[in-house]
Amino acid sequence: MSPTGAAFAWGAGIAGALFLLTGLLVVADRALFDRRRAVVGRLTAIVVGPIGAKLDPRTRRAWASGLLRALPRRRLERIASESTLPRELDELVCRSLLDRTGLVTLRRQAAATGGWRSRWSRIAALRVLAFGKPDFAWPAIGRALLARDREVVAAAVAMLGRMPDRRAATLLVKALRVGRYQPSRIATSLDRSPFDLSGLIRPMLVHPGGRIRYWGAMLVRRYPRVAGGAEALVRLTRDEEPLVRRAAVEALSAAGGDGARAAALALLADDVWFVRAHAARALGALQSVEDAPRVARLLADREWSVRDAARAGLEAMGPDVARSLIPLLDGPDRFARNGAAEVLQNVGTFERLLTEEATGPGDPVRTDRLGRLARAGGYWMSEAVLDRLPADAHGRAVALLASLGVERAGAGGRPGGPSGRPTAAAAAQPED
Repeated sequence: MSPTGAAFAWGAGIAGALFLLTGLLVVADRALFDRRRAVVGRLTAIVVGPIGAKLDPRTRRAWASGLLRALPRRRLERIASESTLPRELDELVCRSLLDRTGLVTLRRQAAATGGWRSRWSRIAALRVLAFGKPDFAWPAIGRALLARDREVVAAAVAMLGRMPDRRAATLLVKALRVGRYQPSRIATSLDRSPFDLSGLIRPMLVHPGGRIRYWGAMLVRRYPRVAGGAEALVRLTRDEEPLVRRAAVEALSAAGGDGARAAALALLADDVWFVRAHAARALGALQSVEDAPRVARLLADREWSVRDAARAGLEAMGPDVARSLIPLLDGPDRFARNGAAEVLQNVGTFERLLTEEATGPGDPVRTDRLGRLARAGGYWMSEAVLDRLPADAHGRAVALLASLGVERAGAGGRPGGPSGRPTAAAAAQPED
Protein backbone atom coordinates (compact mmCIF):
# COMPACT_ATOMS: atom_id res chain seq x y z
CA MET A 1 0.00 0.00 0.00
CA SER A 2 1.35 3.41 -0.90
CA PRO A 3 2.08 5.97 1.88
CA THR A 4 -0.89 8.03 0.67
CA GLY A 5 -3.21 5.04 0.82
CA ALA A 6 -1.96 4.10 4.28
CA ALA A 7 -2.51 7.62 5.57
CA PHE A 8 -6.01 7.63 4.11
CA ALA A 9 -6.79 4.29 5.78
CA TRP A 10 -5.51 5.53 9.13
CA GLY A 11 -7.55 8.71 8.80
CA ALA A 12 -10.69 6.80 7.87
CA GLY A 13 -10.17 4.44 10.80
CA ILE A 14 -9.72 7.30 13.28
CA ALA A 15 -12.78 9.10 11.87
CA GLY A 16 -14.84 5.93 12.18
CA ALA A 17 -13.70 5.38 15.74
CA LEU A 18 -14.54 8.96 16.68
CA PHE A 19 -17.95 8.63 15.06
CA LEU A 20 -18.61 5.42 16.97
CA LEU A 21 -17.42 6.97 20.23
CA THR A 22 -19.64 10.00 19.71
CA GLY A 23 -22.61 7.75 19.06
CA LEU A 24 -21.94 5.76 22.21
CA LEU A 25 -21.67 8.94 24.27
CA VAL A 26 -24.95 10.24 22.85
CA VAL A 27 -26.69 6.95 23.61
CA ALA A 28 -25.22 6.85 27.14
CA ASP A 29 -26.22 10.46 27.80
CA ARG A 30 -29.74 9.76 26.57
CA ALA A 31 -29.97 6.70 28.79
CA LEU A 32 -28.91 8.73 31.82
CA PHE A 33 -31.42 11.43 30.90
CA ASP A 34 -34.23 8.88 30.60
CA ARG A 35 -33.33 7.34 33.98
CA ARG A 36 -33.34 10.80 35.54
CA ARG A 37 -36.73 11.59 34.00
CA ALA A 38 -38.10 8.31 35.31
CA VAL A 39 -36.92 9.10 38.83
CA VAL A 40 -38.33 12.63 38.68
CA GLY A 41 -41.62 11.20 37.41
CA ARG A 42 -41.86 8.78 40.33
CA LEU A 43 -40.95 11.50 42.82
CA THR A 44 -43.53 13.87 41.34
CA ALA A 45 -46.21 11.18 41.52
CA ILE A 46 -45.38 10.59 45.20
CA VAL A 47 -45.11 14.24 46.27
CA VAL A 48 -47.75 16.07 44.22
CA GLY A 49 -49.32 13.37 42.04
CA PRO A 50 -51.95 10.66 42.31
CA ILE A 51 -49.87 8.40 44.57
CA GLY A 52 -49.22 11.14 47.09
CA ALA A 53 -52.86 12.18 47.10
CA LYS A 54 -53.67 8.89 48.86
CA LEU A 55 -50.97 9.36 51.55
CA ASP A 56 -50.75 11.57 54.60
CA PRO A 57 -48.03 14.28 54.40
CA ARG A 58 -45.63 12.46 56.73
CA THR A 59 -45.77 9.20 54.78
CA ARG A 60 -45.51 11.05 51.49
CA ARG A 61 -42.29 12.78 52.56
CA ALA A 62 -40.87 9.55 53.99
CA TRP A 63 -41.41 7.70 50.70
CA ALA A 64 -39.85 10.49 48.66
CA SER A 65 -36.89 10.86 51.05
CA GLY A 66 -36.22 7.12 50.86
CA LEU A 67 -36.13 7.23 47.07
CA LEU A 68 -33.78 10.23 47.13
CA ARG A 69 -31.39 8.53 49.56
CA ALA A 70 -31.08 5.59 47.17
CA LEU A 71 -29.88 7.80 44.28
CA PRO A 72 -26.19 8.24 43.40
CA ARG A 73 -24.97 11.67 44.46
CA ARG A 74 -24.20 12.74 40.88
CA ARG A 75 -27.75 11.96 39.77
CA LEU A 76 -29.16 13.78 42.77
CA GLU A 77 -27.05 16.81 41.88
CA ARG A 78 -28.42 16.85 38.33
CA ILE A 79 -31.98 16.69 39.64
CA ALA A 80 -31.23 19.40 42.20
CA SER A 81 -29.84 21.65 39.44
CA GLU A 82 -33.24 21.78 37.69
CA SER A 83 -35.41 24.83 38.24
CA THR A 84 -38.71 23.35 36.98
CA LEU A 85 -39.48 20.96 39.83
CA PRO A 86 -42.69 21.43 41.85
CA ARG A 87 -41.92 23.54 44.92
CA GLU A 88 -42.52 20.78 47.49
CA LEU A 89 -40.37 18.32 45.57
CA ASP A 90 -37.71 20.99 45.07
CA GLU A 91 -37.48 21.48 48.84
CA LEU A 92 -37.13 17.73 49.45
CA VAL A 93 -34.38 17.36 46.83
CA CYS A 94 -32.40 20.34 48.14
CA ARG A 95 -32.73 19.19 51.76
CA SER A 96 -31.61 15.67 50.83
CA LEU A 97 -28.52 16.95 49.02
CA LEU A 98 -27.71 19.34 51.88
CA ASP A 99 -27.88 16.49 54.41
CA ARG A 100 -25.81 14.16 52.25
CA THR A 101 -23.12 16.59 51.09
CA GLY A 102 -22.64 18.94 54.02
CA LEU A 103 -22.27 22.71 54.14
CA VAL A 104 -18.48 22.80 53.72
CA THR A 105 -18.51 20.70 50.54
CA LEU A 106 -21.47 22.60 49.11
CA ARG A 107 -19.71 25.94 49.59
CA ARG A 108 -16.67 24.56 47.79
CA GLN A 109 -18.80 23.22 44.92
CA ALA A 110 -20.65 26.53 44.62
CA ALA A 111 -17.33 28.19 43.78
CA ALA A 112 -16.01 25.44 41.46
CA THR A 113 -15.28 26.18 37.80
CA GLY A 114 -14.37 24.07 34.78
CA GLY A 115 -15.84 20.97 33.20
CA TRP A 116 -19.40 19.93 32.55
CA ARG A 117 -19.56 17.87 35.76
CA SER A 118 -18.52 20.80 37.91
CA ARG A 119 -21.15 22.93 36.12
CA TRP A 120 -24.04 20.82 37.36
CA SER A 121 -22.45 20.35 40.79
CA ARG A 122 -22.04 24.11 41.07
CA ILE A 123 -25.61 24.84 40.01
CA ALA A 124 -26.97 22.22 42.40
CA ALA A 125 -24.84 23.61 45.25
CA LEU A 126 -26.03 27.15 44.55
CA ARG A 127 -29.67 26.05 44.57
CA VAL A 128 -29.26 24.06 47.78
CA LEU A 129 -27.54 26.97 49.53
CA ALA A 130 -30.20 29.40 48.29
CA PHE A 131 -32.88 27.11 49.72
CA GLY A 132 -31.32 26.00 53.00
CA LYS A 133 -28.48 28.42 53.84
CA PRO A 134 -29.21 31.74 52.11
CA ASP A 135 -26.68 33.71 54.19
CA PHE A 136 -23.95 31.58 52.62
CA ALA A 137 -25.61 31.70 49.21
CA TRP A 138 -25.48 35.43 48.45
CA PRO A 139 -21.71 35.75 47.85
CA ALA A 140 -21.68 32.50 45.84
CA ILE A 141 -24.60 33.60 43.64
CA GLY A 142 -22.98 37.01 43.13
CA ARG A 143 -19.85 35.29 41.80
CA ALA A 144 -21.96 32.98 39.64
CA LEU A 145 -23.47 36.00 37.89
CA LEU A 146 -19.98 36.85 36.62
CA ALA A 147 -19.15 33.28 35.53
CA ARG A 148 -17.97 32.51 32.02
CA ASP A 149 -20.31 29.53 31.86
CA ARG A 150 -23.61 30.80 30.46
CA GLU A 151 -25.54 27.92 32.03
CA VAL A 152 -24.28 28.91 35.48
CA VAL A 153 -25.25 32.56 34.92
CA ALA A 154 -28.71 31.50 33.69
CA ALA A 155 -29.22 29.32 36.76
CA ALA A 156 -28.16 32.14 39.08
CA VAL A 157 -30.61 34.56 37.44
CA ALA A 158 -33.43 31.99 37.64
CA MET A 159 -32.92 31.28 41.35
CA LEU A 160 -32.65 34.98 42.18
CA GLY A 161 -36.01 35.51 40.48
CA ARG A 162 -37.56 32.96 42.87
CA MET A 163 -35.95 34.18 46.11
CA PRO A 164 -38.30 36.40 48.18
CA ASP A 165 -35.55 38.73 49.35
CA ARG A 166 -34.65 42.29 48.40
CA ARG A 167 -31.00 41.27 48.13
CA ALA A 168 -31.99 39.09 45.18
CA ALA A 169 -33.29 42.15 43.33
CA THR A 170 -30.07 44.04 44.11
CA LEU A 171 -28.02 41.25 42.54
CA LEU A 172 -30.32 41.13 39.51
CA VAL A 173 -29.79 44.85 38.91
CA LYS A 174 -26.06 44.18 39.15
CA ALA A 175 -26.40 41.41 36.57
CA LEU A 176 -28.33 43.74 34.28
CA ARG A 177 -25.55 46.31 34.46
CA VAL A 178 -22.79 43.78 33.90
CA GLY A 179 -24.53 42.43 30.80
CA ARG A 180 -23.47 38.78 31.00
CA TYR A 181 -26.98 37.46 30.38
CA GLN A 182 -30.09 38.29 28.39
CA PRO A 183 -31.36 41.62 29.75
CA SER A 184 -34.98 40.77 28.94
CA ARG A 185 -34.88 37.68 31.20
CA ILE A 186 -33.36 39.66 34.06
CA ALA A 187 -35.85 42.49 33.59
CA THR A 188 -38.73 40.00 33.69
CA SER A 189 -37.52 38.69 37.06
CA LEU A 190 -37.17 42.25 38.39
CA ASP A 191 -40.64 43.15 37.16
CA ARG A 192 -42.11 40.23 39.13
CA SER A 193 -40.43 41.19 42.38
CA PRO A 194 -42.89 41.89 45.21
CA PHE A 195 -40.63 44.63 46.59
CA ASP A 196 -40.48 48.33 45.78
CA LEU A 197 -37.38 48.53 43.60
CA SER A 198 -37.76 52.16 42.56
CA GLY A 199 -34.65 53.12 44.51
CA LEU A 200 -32.62 50.58 42.52
CA ILE A 201 -34.10 51.45 39.15
CA ARG A 202 -34.07 55.25 39.40
CA PRO A 203 -30.23 55.48 39.02
CA MET A 204 -30.47 53.41 35.83
CA LEU A 205 -32.24 56.33 34.13
CA VAL A 206 -29.05 58.40 34.27
CA HIS A 207 -26.58 55.57 33.65
CA PRO A 208 -23.89 56.29 31.01
CA GLY A 209 -24.76 53.10 29.14
CA GLY A 210 -27.64 53.37 26.70
CA ARG A 211 -28.66 49.75 27.24
CA ILE A 212 -29.01 50.37 30.98
CA ARG A 213 -30.99 53.58 30.42
CA TYR A 214 -33.33 51.65 28.14
CA TRP A 215 -34.05 48.95 30.72
CA GLY A 216 -34.34 51.55 33.45
CA ALA A 217 -37.05 53.31 31.45
CA MET A 218 -38.82 50.01 30.77
CA LEU A 219 -38.77 48.97 34.42
CA VAL A 220 -39.70 52.34 35.90
CA ARG A 221 -43.16 52.06 34.33
CA ARG A 222 -44.07 50.06 37.42
CA TYR A 223 -43.28 53.10 39.58
CA PRO A 224 -44.89 56.03 37.75
CA ARG A 225 -44.74 58.29 40.81
CA VAL A 226 -41.11 57.70 41.81
CA ALA A 227 -39.43 60.95 42.87
CA GLY A 228 -37.68 62.58 39.93
CA GLY A 229 -38.73 59.78 37.61
CA ALA A 230 -40.96 61.82 35.31
CA GLU A 231 -38.30 64.52 34.87
CA ALA A 232 -35.65 61.90 34.08
CA LEU A 233 -37.95 60.24 31.55
CA VAL A 234 -38.66 63.55 29.83
CA ARG A 235 -34.90 64.04 29.43
CA LEU A 236 -34.61 60.53 28.03
CA THR A 237 -37.11 61.36 25.27
CA ARG A 238 -34.25 63.48 23.89
CA ASP A 239 -31.71 60.68 24.29
CA GLU A 240 -29.33 59.92 21.44
CA GLU A 241 -30.44 56.27 21.45
CA PRO A 242 -33.79 55.73 19.68
CA LEU A 243 -34.60 52.67 21.82
CA VAL A 244 -34.20 54.82 24.93
CA ARG A 245 -36.51 57.49 23.49
CA ARG A 246 -39.07 54.82 22.69
CA ALA A 247 -38.94 53.30 26.21
CA ALA A 248 -39.07 56.74 27.83
CA VAL A 249 -42.22 57.88 26.01
CA GLU A 250 -43.88 54.54 26.73
CA ALA A 251 -43.11 54.93 30.44
CA LEU A 252 -44.35 58.53 30.42
CA SER A 253 -47.72 57.38 29.11
CA ALA A 254 -48.13 55.60 32.48
CA ALA A 255 -46.74 58.48 34.53
CA GLY A 256 -48.86 61.18 32.85
CA GLY A 257 -48.50 64.93 33.39
CA ASP A 258 -47.92 67.94 31.13
CA GLY A 259 -44.31 66.94 30.63
CA ALA A 260 -45.40 63.60 29.26
CA ARG A 261 -47.74 65.17 26.75
CA ALA A 262 -45.19 67.70 25.49
CA ALA A 263 -42.50 65.02 25.16
CA ALA A 264 -44.81 62.68 23.24
CA LEU A 265 -45.85 65.48 20.89
CA ALA A 266 -42.22 66.25 20.09
CA LEU A 267 -41.54 62.59 19.25
CA LEU A 268 -44.35 62.45 16.69
CA ALA A 269 -41.79 63.94 14.29
CA ASP A 270 -38.90 61.67 15.31
CA ASP A 271 -36.65 60.36 12.54
CA VAL A 272 -37.05 56.76 13.74
CA TRP A 273 -40.31 55.06 12.88
CA PHE A 274 -40.80 53.02 16.08
CA VAL A 275 -40.29 56.15 18.19
CA ARG A 276 -43.05 57.92 16.25
CA ALA A 277 -45.27 54.87 16.69
CA HIS A 278 -44.84 54.76 20.47
CA ALA A 279 -45.38 58.51 20.72
CA ALA A 280 -48.75 58.12 18.98
CA ARG A 281 -49.76 55.28 21.31
CA ALA A 282 -48.59 57.30 24.32
CA LEU A 283 -50.84 60.24 23.42
CA GLY A 284 -53.71 57.81 23.10
CA ALA A 285 -52.98 56.40 26.56
CA LEU A 286 -52.80 59.96 27.91
CA GLN A 287 -56.28 60.61 26.41
CA SER A 288 -54.90 63.74 24.77
CA VAL A 289 -57.89 64.43 22.53
CA GLU A 290 -56.74 67.99 21.82
CA ASP A 291 -53.70 66.51 20.09
CA ALA A 292 -55.75 64.23 17.83
CA PRO A 293 -55.08 66.39 14.71
CA ARG A 294 -51.32 65.96 15.13
CA VAL A 295 -51.60 62.22 15.72
CA ALA A 296 -53.91 61.98 12.70
CA ARG A 297 -51.11 63.26 10.48
CA LEU A 298 -49.34 59.95 11.07
CA LEU A 299 -52.19 58.16 9.29
CA ALA A 300 -50.29 59.18 6.15
CA ASP A 301 -46.88 58.07 7.45
CA ARG A 302 -44.64 56.10 5.10
CA GLU A 303 -44.39 53.24 7.62
CA TRP A 304 -47.34 50.88 8.07
CA SER A 305 -46.51 50.32 11.76
CA VAL A 306 -46.70 54.05 12.42
CA ARG A 307 -50.05 54.30 10.68
CA ASP A 308 -51.32 51.37 12.74
CA ALA A 309 -50.06 53.01 15.96
CA ALA A 310 -51.75 56.26 15.00
CA ARG A 311 -55.04 54.42 14.52
CA ALA A 312 -54.64 52.73 17.90
CA GLY A 313 -53.78 56.02 19.61
CA LEU A 314 -56.76 57.81 18.09
CA GLU A 315 -59.14 54.99 19.00
CA ALA A 316 -57.90 55.13 22.59
CA MET A 317 -58.94 58.79 22.71
CA GLY A 318 -62.56 57.83 22.07
CA PRO A 319 -65.42 59.26 19.99
CA ASP A 320 -64.32 62.88 20.50
CA VAL A 321 -61.64 62.42 17.82
CA ALA A 322 -64.36 62.47 15.15
CA ARG A 323 -64.15 66.22 14.55
CA SER A 324 -60.42 65.88 13.83
CA LEU A 325 -60.86 62.97 11.41
CA ILE A 326 -63.89 63.95 9.33
CA PRO A 327 -61.84 66.43 7.22
CA LEU A 328 -59.40 63.64 6.31
CA LEU A 329 -62.10 61.61 4.57
CA ASP A 330 -61.81 63.78 1.45
CA GLY A 331 -58.06 64.31 1.67
CA PRO A 332 -55.60 63.44 -1.09
CA ASP A 333 -53.83 60.68 0.85
CA ARG A 334 -55.46 57.24 0.53
CA PHE A 335 -53.73 55.96 3.66
CA ALA A 336 -55.13 58.79 5.72
CA ARG A 337 -58.64 58.42 4.26
CA ASN A 338 -58.80 54.70 4.99
CA GLY A 339 -57.22 55.05 8.43
CA ALA A 340 -59.59 57.83 9.44
CA ALA A 341 -62.59 55.77 8.29
CA GLU A 342 -61.40 52.77 10.28
CA VAL A 343 -60.96 54.81 13.44
CA LEU A 344 -64.39 56.39 13.03
CA GLN A 345 -65.88 52.96 12.57
CA ASN A 346 -64.15 51.53 15.65
CA VAL A 347 -65.09 54.41 17.95
CA GLY A 348 -68.74 54.08 16.91
CA THR A 349 -69.12 57.29 14.90
CA PHE A 350 -70.19 55.60 11.67
CA GLU A 351 -72.74 53.38 13.41
CA ARG A 352 -74.16 56.34 15.31
CA LEU A 353 -74.53 58.47 12.17
CA LEU A 354 -76.12 55.65 10.17
CA THR A 355 -78.52 54.72 12.97
CA GLU A 356 -79.60 58.32 13.52
CA GLU A 357 -80.12 58.89 9.79
CA ALA A 358 -82.01 55.61 9.28
CA THR A 359 -84.30 55.96 12.31
CA GLY A 360 -84.92 59.70 12.55
CA PRO A 361 -85.54 62.74 10.39
CA GLY A 362 -82.85 63.41 7.81
CA ASP A 363 -80.12 65.95 8.43
CA PRO A 364 -78.16 67.28 5.42
CA VAL A 365 -74.95 67.80 7.41
CA ARG A 366 -75.17 64.34 8.92
CA THR A 367 -75.98 62.80 5.55
CA ASP A 368 -72.95 64.46 4.00
CA ARG A 369 -70.63 63.19 6.73
CA LEU A 370 -72.14 59.73 6.52
CA GLY A 371 -71.58 59.57 2.77
CA ARG A 372 -67.96 60.70 3.00
CA LEU A 373 -67.28 58.19 5.72
CA ALA A 374 -69.02 55.30 3.98
CA ARG A 375 -67.18 55.93 0.72
CA ALA A 376 -63.82 56.16 2.48
CA GLY A 377 -64.40 52.97 4.47
CA GLY A 378 -65.97 50.89 1.73
CA TYR A 379 -69.06 48.70 1.59
CA TRP A 380 -67.72 46.04 3.92
CA MET A 381 -67.49 48.58 6.72
CA SER A 382 -71.09 49.53 6.04
CA GLU A 383 -72.24 45.93 5.94
CA ALA A 384 -70.72 45.22 9.36
CA VAL A 385 -72.82 48.02 10.84
CA LEU A 386 -75.96 47.06 8.92
CA ASP A 387 -76.00 43.68 10.63
CA ARG A 388 -76.30 45.37 14.03
CA LEU A 389 -79.16 47.74 13.15
CA PRO A 390 -82.73 47.10 14.28
CA ALA A 391 -84.86 45.29 11.70
CA ASP A 392 -87.07 48.32 11.03
CA ALA A 393 -84.00 50.51 10.29
CA HIS A 394 -82.10 48.00 8.18
CA GLY A 395 -84.00 48.54 4.92
CA ARG A 396 -83.84 52.33 5.21
CA ALA A 397 -80.10 52.18 5.91
CA VAL A 398 -79.45 50.00 2.84
CA ALA A 399 -81.41 52.40 0.64
CA LEU A 400 -79.64 55.38 2.18
CA LEU A 401 -76.19 53.92 1.49
CA ALA A 402 -77.17 53.11 -2.07
CA SER A 403 -78.33 56.69 -2.59
CA LEU A 404 -74.93 57.88 -1.29
CA GLY A 405 -73.16 55.85 -3.96
CA VAL A 406 -71.48 53.39 -1.63
CA GLU A 407 -70.01 50.63 -3.80
CA ARG A 408 -71.38 47.19 -3.03
CA ALA A 409 -69.22 44.07 -2.83
CA GLY A 410 -68.52 42.64 -6.27
CA ALA A 411 -69.25 45.90 -8.06
CA GLY A 412 -65.69 47.12 -8.01
CA GLY A 413 -63.65 44.60 -6.06
CA ARG A 414 -63.17 44.29 -2.36
CA PRO A 415 -62.71 47.66 -0.70
CA GLY A 416 -59.67 47.51 1.47
CA GLY A 417 -57.06 49.64 3.06
CA PRO A 418 -54.55 51.29 0.76
CA SER A 419 -52.30 51.07 3.80
CA GLY A 420 -51.78 47.42 2.99
CA ARG A 421 -54.47 46.10 5.36
CA PRO A 422 -58.25 46.18 5.09
CA THR A 423 -60.50 48.07 7.42
CA ALA A 424 -61.54 46.17 10.52
CA ALA A 425 -64.85 45.30 8.92
CA ALA A 426 -63.23 44.13 5.69
CA ALA A 427 -60.71 42.02 7.56
CA ALA A 428 -63.52 40.06 9.16
CA GLN A 429 -64.98 39.02 5.81
CA PRO A 430 -64.04 35.79 3.97
CA GLU A 431 -62.06 36.11 0.77
CA ASP A 432 -64.02 35.92 -2.47
